[in-house]
Amino acid sequence: MIATLGESESGAAEEEIRIRPMQPEDAGSVTGLMREVYGETCPRRSVYDPVLLRKRVMCGELRSAIAEGPGGTVVGYGSLSGYYGYPEIGLLGSLAVSPARRGRGIGGRLTRHLVSFGRQAGYVALTAGTFTSHPYARQAIEREGFTSTAILLGSQPQGISFPGIVETSGQRESVVFYTRILAPGEYGYQYIPDRHRPVICALCRDLGVHISATETGYYPVGGPSAIEYMFNQESGAGLIWIRKAGYDYHEVLAMAVRMLRSAGAKVLRLHLNLNDPGSPSVVTAAEALGFVFAGILPAKDGLVLLMQDLQGIAIDPEKLCIGENPAGRRLLDYIGSQIEKTGCGAGEDPQGV
Repeated sequence: MIATLGESESGAAEEEIRIRPMQPEDAGSVTGLMREVYGETCPRRSVYDPVLLRKRVMCGELRSAIAEGPGGTVVGYGSLSGYYGYPEIGLLGSLAVSPARRGRGIGGRLTRHLVSFGRQAGYVALTAGTFTSHPYARQAIEREGFTSTAILLGSQPQGISFPGIVETSGQRESVVFYTRILAPGEYGYQYIPDRHRPVICALCRDLGVHISATETGYYPVGGPSAIEYMFNQESGAGLIWIRKAGYDYHEVLAMAVRMLRSAGAKVLRLHLNLNDPGSPSVVTAAEALGFVFAGILPAKDGLVLLMQDLQGIAIDPEKLCIGENPAGRRLLDYIGSQIEKTGCGAGEDPQGV
C-alpha cells in the first residue's frame, strides 16, 4: 500500500510524499529522523539503535510505516505493536514527522496506514500514546476518529524535548491514550466500581462500546490471585497486571508495589480486568495504597481499567496540552478530582525527578 501526496492540506503544491511500509534497510534513516525530532531525549531507546530496530521489523515484532520524500529521504515514521500485557490491543507509537514538514497532514496519513495494519493483524482495538506536549501528534490522532480513554500523568521521564515545539515541560511527561475500536465493541457482564461507573460509561459511549449488563462485583474467592509486574527502565514506570483477583489480592498487590518501588519505579500503573467479579474490591485496595483512576482500554473479553500512582510526584495539569476535545477535558478533570481527594501528586517530588 503506497499513497502519494501532491498538495498540502491547505491546497499548496509541494513535493511528493509517499507513505509505505518500513523495510529493514530503512532502520538507519528512521533513527536519524528520531534524532531530528527528539534530539537524544526519546525514552524508547530502541529507536536510536538501527540494528535492534532492523531486527524488530524483520521478526514481525514491530510493524512500521514511513513517509518518504524526494530522493528517498525519510520524513515521517510511526509504529504498531501489541500493548503491554494485552496482545489483542494494538499500540501506535513513535509517531514522528520531520520538523520542516509538520502541519502538512503527514502524521494523519501515517496513522491511516497503521490503522490498516491493525485491521490486517486482527487487533480488537488500537490505542495511541501521545505526549501531551506534542500538539501535532495529538491532532493527527484525533482527526482519525480516536477518542481519549486514559491519561497517564507523569508516566514518562522529564526532559523529553521536541525542537521547534517545546524544549522541556518542566515536569515528568504525561501521555494521553487515544483509542479506536476495530472489532464490534460489545461485552457481557462487567464489574464496574460504583464510584467510577459514570465516567466509565461515558468513556464507553465515546468509544461506541456497548455493555449488556454491569454488576457491582463480589469479594474475590476461588483460589489465589494471578498477578504479573515489570519495571520499565526506559520510562521509570512500574507496570502491574492483576489477571485474576483471589483471596490474597491485598497481599499480592502490596507485594508488587513494594518490589517495583525498590527497583526504582517513579510511577506505577495498574491494569484490572473488569470482567473479573473481584476487580471492584481490588480497586478499593489500590486506592488505599495511593492509586487513582486513569482510564480504560477495550480488550478482547472486556474492559481494562487503568489506575496510576504518582508516588508524590507533582504534576501541574495546567501544563498539559490536551486540546479542546470534550472527552479529554472531562477525563482530565475527573482524574484531577481524584488526585485532589487523595492528595496524590499534590506535593513536591521527593525524588527530585
